[in-house]
Amino acid sequence: IEDRILLAPTTAKYWRIQWLGAQPAFEITTVFAEPADSVATPVRAAVEVLGKVDPAGANDFLFDLGAHLPVSRVNVILPEVNSAVGVDLSSRRMAKDPWRLVAHAGFYRVRTADADQENAPIEVAVDEDRYWRARITNTAAPPREPLRLRAEWIPNDVIFLAQGHAPFLLAFGNAT
Repeated sequence: IEDRILLAPTTAKYWRIQWLGAQPAFEITTVFAEPADSVATPVRAAVEVLGKVDPAGANDFLFDLGAHLPVSRVNVILPEVNSAVGVDLSSRRMAKDPWRLVAHAGFYRVRTADADQENAPIEVAVDEDRYWRARITNTAAPPREPLRLRAEWIPNDVIFLAQGHAPFLLAFGNAT
């Protein structure tokens, strides 16, 4: 008997209880729900890519994430300590598409006696564009080395439930 079932936090409005296998001889008449004790922080996947100076603009750094990832947080990592820059972050789906402004933010990296301190990643609306640009908008001196872009996202989980008789085949890809 399970008196209590813990579920992951969700914004679901309705829940359905369904029996797996034969229905038991009793009937559920009441269900109580309690809010979670705390909100769980989701585990995020991340990729960090080195920027390349855009030949069209010395204050622009270009990044290729290598895939169309559902990015929800980004951070510009500065190569030099004791530096701060204002950045316009833009993205585009394909290399020939026009740039679309995603965010304007300040980024910093400061050395203290204990360790380097830097800004936290910024939250952005989920963006699946592959190509990103960081345009430096204000700084005393542009960085001498390329910037790095750290893109984070909440990975999707896929759960497979085998039903029926074995053997089972799980296939992924394109038929061509």
